[in-house]
Amino acid sequence: MSEDLETLTKRIQHDWDTRIGFDYLAWMNDRVSDDSALFKSGERDFVQITQELDSTFLSSLSVLDIGCGVGRLLRSAANSCKSVFGTDISEEAVHRCRDFLSGFDNSEIKKGDGRSLEHYEEDSFDLIYSFGTLSNIPTILFAEYLNEISRTLKIGGIARLQLFTGKCQPTLREDSAAFRSYHADLLSGVFHDLGLQVEWYRDLEIDEEIPDDGWLRPQIVSLRKQSRGYTPPQIIERQLLGDTAELSAPDLSVSPTEIYLTKLRLGELIDRKDIEAASSTLAYLKERGNEDQEIARLEQRLQNELPSVSDNS
Repeated sequence: MSEDLETLTKRIQHDWDTRIGFDYLAWMNDRVSDDSALFKSGERDFVQITQELDSTFLSSLSVLDIGCGVGRLLRSAANSCKSVFGTDISEEAVHRCRDFLSGFDNSEIKKGDGRSLEHYEEDSFDLIYSFGTLSNIPTILFAEYLNEISRTLKIGGIARLQLFTGKCQPTLREDSAAFRSYHADLLSGVFHDLGLQVEWYRDLEIDEEIPDDGWLRPQIVSLRKQSRGYTPPQIIERQLLGDTAELSAPDLSVSPTEIYLTKLRLGELIDRKDIEAASSTLAYLKERGNEDQEIARLEQRLQNELPSVSDNS
């Protein structure tokens, strides 16, 4: 691994260990309030990621979840498939995932390096899926994973990837929470060169409304492996980004996307009158060195809720 990529993946691990260690419910999609809601959302998204694959077929499969997090979808996979494997760059995520799936003898969770599937042999899996991961990592790492999917998926095997399609937008390489989108036709060309035939792209059904601005369209792509291919990651990166540069900001102290999403989380906690969690989240934002006008307004909202909570207790 080059020094630059090693530094980048260590940063990504640190970022996600911090986020998941503080509030894994906020970062495992939908910003849910408890574990029950977390796994209910995982059941919903597992159905989407495995659409058209019937239960008898699924029960015969060896399955890999790339970026499994705490096991939000993986628990549904373990209930449905013959054997399931999960990998994630975050030690915090892997630890919690193992706890959540401790009752499933058909599951195995391993910490990954954030760019490869080094623990797995060629032609290991019938189905590889990824949800909420590959469009949130730097493009060069996405490229590395695409080569690894081609290597570890069996001939005739299926890959289901949740991605964002649309106009490619400038992002900061060091922003480990940023949403990255790619032109579908450019993605399809990359997949083809890797021996992965595109079966379809379909819109992802989500609870949150995303503005239809032409650049951030959540979709699932279904791929079937025809042959094993390999393309140098730097070439894939250039193919996907085109004229859009992924800017480098090595001194970036905190992800701008993380701050935006944490503000949303804080507002929701205040609305729920979960004052303890809201207070912790406010402190988390301030510790990250962010005290702008919006945070000041949220802090005032929180202060205004304190008397009413006391009155109702």
